[in-house]
Amino acid sequence: MELVDLACKKCGGQLKPEDRDYDHQVLRCRHCHALFALKRKNDKPTPPQAERPKVEMPRKFSVAQSRDRIEIQWDWLSAGT
Repeated sequence: MELVDLACKKCGGQLKPEDRDYDHQVLRCRHCHALFALKRKNDKPTPPQAERPKVEMPRKFSVAQSRDRIEIQWDWLSAGT
């Protein structure tokens, strides 16, 4: 088994074994209180979330997308509405 020095990704403070919460499988930095989830090497990654359903565009909105930008327009002033 290899020993590894762990440092907080947020503040760089040293993380110690006593900073671990065994019940919740998390590690909390004692310097900045950042919280890290602990994972084992053999743990399977969490599956991606299901794709969200398509939603109809609201009335009076239009979206134009090109390679380097998105343009969103809202027709806020129109006759009769």
